[in-house]
Amino acid sequence: MTVLKSDYYVRKIESVQRLFAIKLIRGFKSISYEASLTLSGLPPIINRIHERVLSYAAKHPDHYSQPCLNSHIDFTNNLSSTYNVDIGKYGRNVVGLNSTPPYMRCSPNVSISPLSLYPLSKEGTLNIYTDGSKTPDGTGCAFVVFYPDWIDYGQSKLSNENSVFQAELLAIRNSLQSLFNCQLGSVFHKINIFSDSVSSLQSIKDCDPKNSLARDVQKYISFFSMFTEVTLTWCKGHSKILGNELADFFAKDAITNPHSKFISLPPSLSHLKNTCLLYTSPSPRDLSTSRM
Repeated sequence: MTVLKSDYYVRKIESVQRLFAIKLIRGFKSISYEASLTLSGLPPIINRIHERVLSYAAKHPDHYSQPCLNSHIDFTNNLSSTYNVDIGKYGRNVVGLNSTPPYMRCSPNVSISPLSLYPLSKEGTLNIYTDGSKTPDGTGCAFVVFYPDWIDYGQSKLSNENSVFQAELLAIRNSLQSLFNCQLGSVFHKINIFSDSVSSLQSIKDCDPKNSLARDVQKYISFFSMFTEVTLTWCKGHSKILGNELADFFAKDAITNPHSKFISLPPSLSHLKNTCLLYTSPSPRDLSTSRM
């Protein structure tokens, strides 16, 4: 990263991108770097490099906890302050140690194949529907539990810095947490969790997930699997499935509902990338030279 501190090497990198931009717009070789990027719509390559550096730092925050002068760590810390990104917020995303090798871990029972019928209330079975939603006002998630004799639901609100992926995983985790409040003596032979997020289900199915929420879900599934069967199934969103429609309604309502519980989570990596892209609107040349 010390190369990016030199204006000479930065201009060399920009000259290579300029050639590609000229090819895209079929322009003359006399076109400037700024004009070629404006016409081609390409983001400045230096900003893309900065985005990659900050993404790596967000995934490995422990490496950057102690500043060290004249090193890539010092450069990354200064870069994060330039883009107003707090790397320390991502500390809880660090993968914890697990003594069990990934190939010996039991993956949860997850299916992404659609069903012909999605059940609601059934004797001896819990059917849970979860959903997450994101609007300009914020991010929310919710779950609906269909007990044999009644219906329960839960809502949570997240910040604008969180993604729908995080909201979907949080809804599944909260639904499993709510089962600890079941009445004593309740016996359920099966727990079905339905979600319209394929990415969340795949993350839970992963033997060694990198997301802390997915690991929490796996822990809850392992606990309940000692007493009953737990399955996670994909259901198509906005397809008139009653359970999914209710979960979607409560997820959207959680964003503006003052009674919904706010849960603080680390910002998503997509928010970090969008923050870096905000710096591409001014002159690319001014950005690349002023941030070195």
